[in-house]
Amino acid sequence: MSHWGRPLIDIEKKPNLTLADFSLKPVVPHLSKLLGLEVQFAADCVSDDAAQKAKDLKPGQVLLLENLRYYKQEEKGDKDFAEKLSKLGIYT
Repeated sequence: MSHWGRPLIDIEKKPNLTLADFSLKPVVPHLSKLLGLEVQFAADCVSDDAAQKAKDLKPGQVLLLENLRYYKQEEKGDKDFAEKLSKLGIYT
């Protein structure tokens, strides 16, 4: 999991930007190349899809979650948000 920029703030300042400009999805091919394995991607960091993909990981596999900063709770240190993210690690 990671974050990239401050999309919710930056989009307000620069209306030509969209959430897609802050997506971590374009990182997947480069990360896969660096690691020498296929990196999976979850289009949302706290969705049911992300939880299922985390649950389905086999030893040695990697899952990259979408930008945590799509959620204002990430920068605020929100306990409930952190708990949702932490549950993704129980499967490993």
